[in-house]
Amino acid sequence: MSNTNITHTVIQGAPRQFDMAELHQRQQDSRAIYKASHSSYERASAPIAKDFLQLIADKLNTGYALSPFPINWTGGDYNTLLLKTAKEQESDMATLDILARADYIEELEKEHEWYKQLLTQQLLEAEQAKQDKKAAAEKAKLLAAIKTEVDSCYTPLTIPKV
Repeated sequence: MSNTNITHTVIQGAPRQFDMAELHQRQQDSRAIYKASHSSYERASAPIAKDFLQLIADKLNTGYALSPFPINWTGGDYNTLLLKTAKEQESDMATLDILARADYIEELEKEHEWYKQLLTQQLLEAEQAKQDKKAAAEKAKLLAAIKTEVDSCYTPLTIPKV
């Protein structure tokens, strides 16, 4: 009398633990993406060419650098990207390191919670299986006792041979 449609939770593996090497790799990946993106640049723009050139000169004097991207010389919309100063880039990357760490920790915590939920489900299923087995045994015992009582109430049927 087993039910083959019952699914059983099976836990495979274990949740990962914090790994400093993995965190460093994630932080390095985050920094590499930052350096390869426009995030490490700042847009400089002005509507007048003279103002635009003065802005570029001022930015270069504070540590910004020209980027490999083209300068837009369209009248009324002069703009370009300038590479941020080393100090600004380091500040941005320090923030990215903090975010990478927080994301990694959140991912690990979610994974641990998922494994806890799986184990809870598995233990509930095991307890339910025990109770079902015990109930089936008690029912079989009760049916046997009732059958004995019923059999004792009636004499066996005798059919004469004709």
